Amino acid sequence: MFLFIPQGGLCNRMRSIEAAIELSLQAGVSLTIQWHMDPGLNCEFEKLFEVPAVIDEINTINYTGGTAQLRKTISKRLNRIRYDKCFYERDLAALTGGDMDLVSFVRSGSVCIASCMEFYPVRNYFSSFQPVSRLQDIITTSVENMGEYVGVHIRRADHGVAIERSPVELFIAAMDLEVARDPNIRFFLATDCKDTEDRLKLVFSKRIFTHKKSSLDRGDGLAIEDAVIDLYCLASASKIIGSYSSSFSETAAQIKNIKINIIDVGDKMVDR
Repeated sequence: MFLFIPQGGLCNRMRSIEAAIELSLQAGVSLTIQWHMDPGLNCEFEKLFEVPAVIDEINTINYTGGTAQLRKTISKRLNRIRYDKCFYERDLAALTGGDMDLVSFVRSGSVCIASCMEFYPVRNYFSSFQPVSRLQDIITTSVENMGEYVGVHIRRADHGVAIERSPVELFIAAMDLEVARDPNIRFFLATDCKDTEDRLKLVFSKRIFTHKKSSLDRGDGLAIEDAVIDLYCLASASKIIGSYSSSFSETAAQIKNIKINIIDVGDKMVDR
């Protein structure tokens, strides 16, 4: 039995689940996902994505409220007792940093792994993920209405590195270059900052498309649903202008393997 606990935000969880799926397929073992609802991502998996056929079960635990951290600590200790082998982030870093054969490892008994990283090589990024029909309908309609467009992801909120390394002024400069190349170009903007959205709408007027947010609070499940819509609208762009050190920007590009330009004050823009 292989229990996997994805950690972190939306895209970190998607990335780590893909690694767990790949590992379970290679090892030929059943895979159970333990999905945590917490202040950083307070939404059930099933409200976001169809459950991939390769996942045998998804167990959801609500870790919100005053006793959340205590309950998490107890659960972690119990997992170390229940499973033959239990590896959380630090344990896993030591494990994957060596020559450990993870396929043989998960075949050797009951195994619990918790991670926010791609801890095992993935062949087809995010092929296991399909937004639920309610969200997919919004994504499809939005993409059809925009025609050809460039995706722009500006990460703000509490991401200090992205704010410092990817200032809004450089995004505007990069978007100006796109307009110079194609006077008819449009942009789909995804950002977690209302002031940034308002500023770019003022600068680029009718060229800017956005998905209207129900909430920007990750503790609100509707905000996570909005994030999935933003993510897949970005993924359908001709290319993406993204934020430094943002898994959201990177994931959007990987979903359909499109070009991404990372805004960075160090070298203005990095093509990937």
